[in-house]
Amino acid sequence: MIALKMLEEEIGPDLLLRRGNGRHLVVAFSTVVSATSGKFEFSNAMLDHKGHVLLARDSGGDSYHSGFAGVTDSIEENVEFLAYLRRRLDVERVTCLGICTGGYAALLHGFLVGADDVLTANARTCCDYDIARKRRCGPRWPGQFDAVYEYYAKREEVPRYLDLRALFESRDSTVGPMIAYHSENLKMDRNNAHAIQDFPQIFPVPSKSKTHTELGARLRDRGVLEAHLRTEPADLARMHLAMEANA
Repeated sequence: MIALKMLEEEIGPDLLLRRGNGRHLVVAFSTVVSATSGKFEFSNAMLDHKGHVLLARDSGGDSYHSGFAGVTDSIEENVEFLAYLRRRLDVERVTCLGICTGGYAALLHGFLVGADDVLTANARTCCDYDIARKRRCGPRWPGQFDAVYEYYAKREEVPRYLDLRALFESRDSTVGPMIAYHSENLKMDRNNAHAIQDFPQIFPVPSKSKTHTELGARLRDRGVLEAHLRTEPADLARMHLAMEANA
C-alpha cells in the first residue's frame, strides 16, 4: 500500500501533484531532457487545467524504466502507483501526455494502466537498438538507449517494454483513444509513428514541422492540448475517425 503522504504536492523528487477540483487526472511525462534540465516540461502549459495534474520528470534518463525516483523503481510499480492515484483521487478520466521520449512513456503507461485517452507528439516508439535501426526510427544520438539497458543489467533482468509495437500485439488493454501527432516530413518521426499506426487505439495525425521539437510546442501554443483536454474521450475517437475518413 502506498502511503497517503504521497498525495501531497511533492510526492517525490520527480513527481509533482497539483490537486484540482474536477474528476480528471492528467499525467504529463517530461522527456529525457528533464534529466539534465531538472524541469517539469508541462508545468506552465497545465496551469489553467481545472482537474488534477501529475507532472513527471525522467531524472534517470531511461524513459521511466527505473521508476519515479523515491517512489517506484520499475515500470510495473509506476503503473501500480498511477492506478492507486486514480482510485485515491476518485477521478473519472485519466489522460497521459508527452512529447518524444515523454510520448513513449505516455503511450506505454497509458496502455498498461488503461488510461481513458493519450495525447503525444513525435513519440518515440522503441528503445531497442536493433529494432530502431531496422525501422530507421532511432537512435537520435549515440548511446541514447544505454540507460535503459544498464538499468536491466544491474537488476540482472531481461529488458522489458522496449518496443511499443510488440507490447500492443502481446496483450489487450482498456486504453481509450491514443492521439499521436507526428511530423510526416521528418523521416525518424514518421517511421516511429508508422510502427504503431495500424493498432485500433492509435489515431495518427500526420503534421509538418521544421524540427523534431517544433511540433510539440505548436500543440501547446495553438490550443490543441487545451482542446483535447476539454473533449470527452469518446468524442475524440469519433472526431479523429471522421478526420481519417475525410483525408
